[in-house]
Amino acid sequence: MHEINYYADLAQKILGGDTAYYHDKKMIANIFQAKKGKDFDKIKLRLTIIDSYYSTQMNKRFFGIEEIAEKILAVSKNDEELINKFKNFIENPNEEMKILELFKTKFGCKKTGEQSGVAPSIISKYAYFLTNFKFPIYDNLAKEGYKLICKKYPNLELRKLNDNNIVNYFENISNLNKITNINNYDKLDNLLWLYGKLTQGSFSLILHKKDYLKLVNNIKFKSEKSKDVDNKIRNYIIENLNSSKLLDIFKKETIEFMKFCYN
Repeated sequence: MHEINYYADLAQKILGGDTAYYHDKKMIANIFQAKKGKDFDKIKLRLTIIDSYYSTQMNKRFFGIEEIAEKILAVSKNDEELINKFKNFIENPNEEMKILELFKTKFGCKKTGEQSGVAPSIISKYAYFLTNFKFPIYDNLAKEGYKLICKKYPNLELRKLNDNNIVNYFENISNLNKITNINNYDKLDNLLWLYGKLTQGSFSLILHKKDYLKLVNNIKFKSEKSKDVDNKIRNYIIENLNSSKLLDIFKKETIEFMKFCYN
């Protein structure tokens, strides 16, 4: 078992506890399990909930969510058929052409009427929940986590991501899942998501409000810009990672994972 597998288990334990991340994920999963409603309305509702909680920015595209829902309906007759297509795609991306086309299609338009771009993030998250977490998520956190693991474990000889090639991404994530013996896309997503979040200095989804306020009240901020605040929080934690200041804020598992991220 590769060391990464251990930290994937640890990430899943952290995120599977009493966190906002877990409760949000559970609520979205419940929406996918609901069978009532017309197919188009059901798909649109699922996409809208994902967009709201994952901030995929589809709400900023005119007609984007509606067009994705229509395209999903055109790809398959029902959920069961679509689940099989998504699972086949992750094993052979170049052979499941309807799913590949779904990832390559541009959806929505700007206020000026100019066509918007592709939407792999929200589509991968739709597949993730539809398959009961058996499909990898595509987003900036996952890509950042993958790149960090490439640097941290050069012995794995992981290939670089090509940001303009969706097949390259899924082939590389599938390879990472196999060679580390994680063999679980949900666990792998937990690892990449948490690694990416902590590296950014974003902690609101893994801390209760009282603990988050306790953390930030210890820090003097010179700027209210989101990125500057995140950097300040991250740097404070790195500076105090081996001190007792964090023990009454974070659980021991989270501190262990932070040491994995920051050291």
